[in-house]
Amino acid sequence: MIIVGLTFMSVMLFEPFETLLLWITMNTCCRKDRKLQTLVNKNLEGHRNRNSKTSIMFTLAMSFTIFSASAFSLISTMISSEA
Repeated sequence: MIIVGLTFMSVMLFEPFETLLLWITMNTCCRKDRKLQTLVNKNLEGHRNRNSKTSIMFTLAMSFTIFSASAFSLISTMISSEA
């Protein structure tokens, strides 16, 4: 349940992080492309549903990978201590 809860918390933070990343990109390295900021913003809003589904899948996959790696580490430590 912790993994699912953290996944949904990260999905809630995905939209502000996306907006922050767009702002940082347009104000630092891509100053000549600032005219495209409204177009990129509209594109992000138009694909918001698909982006949120993708972020859920990505976050669940990463959290499962981290959880399984820690479980395998715990099992290997337990086996070596028992032996």
